[in-house]
Amino acid sequence: MNKILTVLMLSGALLLSFCMFSQNTSPYWSLAGNSNASISSRLGTTTSVPLRLVTNNAERLRIDINGKVGIGGTTPNGKLTVFGSGGTPAASWVSSGVPIFAGFGENMGGNADHILAMASNVPTARAVFLGRKARGTLAAPAAVQTNDYLLSLFASGYDGGTFQSPAAVDLFCDGTPSAGNVPARISFSTGSNASNRRERLKIGSTGDINLNNGQLFVRQSDGHVSIGTSTPDPNFSVTIKGGDYGTFGTGGFYGFYALAVSTGVYGEGQTGIFGNGTDYGVYGENFPSNANAYAGFFAGDVFTVGMYQSSDAKLKQHVAEVSAAVDIISQLHPKTYEFRQDGSFKLMHLPGGMHYGLIAQDLEKVLPNLVKDSKFDTKMAKPSVPGHPSSIRSSDEVIGFKAVNYTELIPILVKAVQELEARNKQQDSVIDRLEKLLTKSVPGQTVSSEAAGSLGQNIPNPGASVTTIPYRLPSGSHQARLALTDIAGRLIQSIPLSASGAARLSTSSLPSGVYHYSLIIDNRVIDTKQMLITR
Repeated sequence: MNKILTVLMLSGALLLSFCMFSQNTSPYWSLAGNSNASISSRLGTTTSVPLRLVTNNAERLRIDINGKVGIGGTTPNGKLTVFGSGGTPAASWVSSGVPIFAGFGENMGGNADHILAMASNVPTARAVFLGRKARGTLAAPAAVQTNDYLLSLFASGYDGGTFQSPAAVDLFCDGTPSAGNVPARISFSTGSNASNRRERLKIGSTGDINLNNGQLFVRQSDGHVSIGTSTPDPNFSVTIKGGDYGTFGTGGFYGFYALAVSTGVYGEGQTGIFGNGTDYGVYGENFPSNANAYAGFFAGDVFTVGMYQSSDAKLKQHVAEVSAAVDIISQLHPKTYEFRQDGSFKLMHLPGGMHYGLIAQDLEKVLPNLVKDSKFDTKMAKPSVPGHPSSIRSSDEVIGFKAVNYTELIPILVKAVQELEARNKQQDSVIDRLEKLLTKSVPGQTVSSEAAGSLGQNIPNPGASVTTIPYRLPSGSHQARLALTDIAGRLIQSIPLSASGAARLSTSSLPSGVYHYSLIIDNRVIDTKQMLITR
């Protein structure tokens, strides 16, 4: 009986084992292939047990009970998870939700963690990574809309407690799609985490480049560049919000250098343009081909602490003495006038009030080289919208006018003074001879000395450190002096005189201003003149 029971038990165990490890329904899967498979055939499990594929007696692929596929690991995190090496990843490695694809690696050398390879003789064939986005559903997609995300690439780093995502490359829909067109832009964002990550650079669908929301903007259509605004007006425009300077430049050679056909530099603000350089703070250059061009044009008053003009002998040729300066000056006709402020003339910012000067047309008849044909283009006028140089208050108009080089009148005036001084000396000599003749011709009588005294204008005037005052004393005078007073009449200096000549007066210790000097002979003021001291 025991033997029978043993046989029955062994038979039952074999039957149970056969049932557990064999296909329990027909048709059966065969290692040699399955020609009898149908559209409803299945390979897998019908219980809460994952499907495992094994080679060389080791598990290579697993489909868990939720349908997640894992390659190289037993705990897939996404729809498809590939384990390169290492242990089971912590939960922090997986973002919220279920990613479609997840890959993990640990202690792996090299940088080729994801490779798309392509070999082809076709020039357009290449490895492609494609991200597609639509609204609606996969079965019934709808068009995307402006600013919809199309694709994102994130960079994430572990801070010791969790992962932070401080950088991203995003692709957006950059306008309204139409048949055959979906405008797109690329956005580059950086920061230290997702909350402070900001867009730093974007390239729009039209090719416009915007850095830090208008800090630097390049417009593709015309190549115009702007700083501080995303709406450039000229080829290069700078808009500064706040601060004292519209443009501030420093450099070893040029603080700021600009070259343009129309406006090289346009500045507007408390300090429109400020330049500071070891050679030139601001350098302007006109086109030599245009005789009527200027290196700088200032619509309004100009203030300068100091000014120099090139005058070195090596820069000049055909040098000749100026002659007949007094005759030239006598042909000039100084005028008083007011500048026009009507119509387009107001755009020139001509100074108001009464002024003294010459009429260019009159001067041109005498000294044509000191008159230059000029023009003012109303396009250069101050814009009606601050910060937008192309927004002009009037239609384009070119105002032609003549300009005068007053600086070159100075040498002619100097020469005229020298000629007058020579004439004065000649006249003084004649007067002395006449006085002697009169004295000899009328015995016992003398010519009035008071009528013979004279006082000349100081040279130079204005002066800075030293000036010379010519004077003449009559014969028979007993006491003579020069008295220097300030504008309030206070005596500054008294200089004794003993004979006719010229007094050399040092003014370096005197402050700038207007002074008067008088010739006093025998306690009688003969003449008083004005002297100007500048620094």
